[in-house]
Amino acid sequence: MDKALWQAVLGELEVSLSRGNFVTWFKNTRMLRFKDGIFVVGVPNVFIKQQLERKYIEQILQTLAKNNVKPERLEFKIHSEITVHKKTEDDPVILSTGESSPISGH
Repeated sequence: MDKALWQAVLGELEVSLSRGNFVTWFKNTRMLRFKDGIFVVGVPNVFIKQQLERKYIEQILQTLAKNNVKPERLEFKIHSEITVHKKTEDDPVILSTGESSPISGH
């Protein structure tokens, strides 16, 4: 239910927000848990956390309510696992494995 619920919430938010806003603020979010009246959403960084808390918390709560979920509190937690799957600037480090490059010719 958890993933399906958050997907339903995201689906509703996607049609009510501009494409840019949805992709920027919601694309890399996920539901972490809903327990003891606290609904926790995982976000990739503090900037997105602050924006969701400031601009979108009411909209998220209303969308949850439409899906028969009425948490006492909505929390956003930075969840680093979300960002791990992206390609990062660390990629070049992989190249320095000590193997000689084909260009260093014979």
